[in-house]
Amino acid sequence: MRKNTEGQIRIASSRTGSAKKFDEWPVRLPGGDDARFLVEYQAHENGLLFTATSQHPWFKDVIMGSGDPNRLKADIEALVRDRIERDREGEWAAGTKVSIRTERRRDTDYLRGSLEFRIDIEEVEFMPGALVGNRGQTPIRSEFRQEVIFQRGPEDVFTNALDDYRKQGLSGSILDPESAKYWNDPIRNECEKPMTRVIAPGDGAEVGVLVDTVERFLRAFGARMAPGRRAIEGTPAPEELVQLMKDSMPE
Repeated sequence: MRKNTEGQIRIASSRTGSAKKFDEWPVRLPGGDDARFLVEYQAHENGLLFTATSQHPWFKDVIMGSGDPNRLKADIEALVRDRIERDREGEWAAGTKVSIRTERRRDTDYLRGSLEFRIDIEEVEFMPGALVGNRGQTPIRSEFRQEVIFQRGPEDVFTNALDDYRKQGLSGSILDPESAKYWNDPIRNECEKPMTRVIAPGDGAEVGVLVDTVERFLRAFGARMAPGRRAIEGTPAPEELVQLMKDSMPE
């Protein structure tokens, strides 16, 4: 083996040969389709060359190569982003996915517990008015994925539906039609605890104002319960919490 140059392995010419499989990289595209890139490597006199090809219609004309697999991966990701942007369809609209969870935990044996409140937001695109399946799921997508989700409120409970799947005694094999149906059903990802999930149309500005307001209220409530203020003013009454929320509203 010859002396290495910086960042590159050099291989004797006697060890060069035909290309060999290095890996296969799947990429999720809009519409739920997958593109798979076959990555091969071949030894050359000056080092290793990694090449990537795909049989997906978007990328059949592409052959990409690099001496560094990490650089090749970055180049493929840049190409995919460009093709996704170029092929986006006009019926998708901007929106914000908002998920809200509130959970109260109590210990019946001891005087302790917790109240957890969480808001998750994500910029997505959605198809206005489009419903999928007999439960009315909403198609959404972001840069590298597309999925269908349930818009739901805390009163919507999916425990029974999940139990129905479990009672079937599925084998877990993707070759089992019933198992495949379960693994591809969006209900598999539904939280069994109450939550809210909604798609808010637009650029997310209105959602941002609400989240900022809730944050100011929580910070104000924490400050109100600080030892110094509580020692002087006592524990706040519910009416005072209402006033704290009003004071947290944007000017």
